[in-house]
Amino acid sequence: VVVNGLITQGNSESQSLGASANAVRRSEIDRITVGAAYYYGRQKSKDTGEWETNVNNWFILGKYDFFLTKHFYPYAGARVERDRVADLDLRLIAGGGLGYQWFETPTFNLNTEAGAAWVYENYANQPSEDHVALRLAYHVDWTPHKALKLFHNLEYLPRITEPFVDYN
Repeated sequence: VVVNGLITQGNSESQSLGASANAVRRSEIDRITVGAAYYYGRQKSKDTGEWETNVNNWFILGKYDFFLTKHFYPYAGARVERDRVADLDLRLIAGGGLGYQWFETPTFNLNTEAGAAWVYENYANQPSEDHVALRLAYHVDWTPHKALKLFHNLEYLPRITEPFVDYN
């Protein structure tokens, strides 16, 4: 569980708050990952003196990995999100593919994944649309001290028909 906040005052004034939770259950044959987050931020306009929301989004995700060997696994997952600043009422991503666990130790983990996903997006004032995307992802985490875990996740979802023009 992570809770964060930031308040700045001076040349600019801003306030932000975020909270996220992530849980992983790992057995010898499978792994279940669930997560959720909410972020909110606002900034005071220098011109009007009014506060303007510049961040307001949330997501929920779930993923299941089934290990065929110590390193190789198929996976299935889904993510639901909303971003009010971007006028995104709903984005739903569901898909699956294959993953490889390069390292898995108590202090260091690295895995990569490739597959396909269905992406549905509904923006305010626009018709909803959906498409099929490729999915490339990695997760890395390192625990240099028992009270500190550093991590990075990357997920790239290019539309199959326009991979360099339309992607998440």
